[in-house]
Amino acid sequence: MNGTMNNTNGTRGGGRGSRNSTSPADFAIGDEIIVVEVVLFTFATLIFLARFYVRARIIKAIGVDDWIMLVAQVKHSFGSQLSATFPSGT
Repeated sequence: MNGTMNNTNGTRGGGRGSRNSTSPADFAIGDEIIVVEVVLFTFATLIFLARFYVRARIIKAIGVDDWIMLVAQVKHSFGSQLSATFPSGT
């Protein structure tokens, strides 16, 4: 061997996630990443809504920071989630 083999099955090129690799496992990792992102986004949204509810209804004091969080949450939901669902390019 001349040192160019770099993964466990003895093939050349990168392993999982390599640009040259098109095995089904490489596509499955993308699906896993999207699932993790959706789960974390849902959790973050629930936490944000709980905070906003407490600040609006119980404390009755919505501040600038709450509105900034609302704008950021909406921007993220329409930016990242839509780009993950409808990727441009390839």
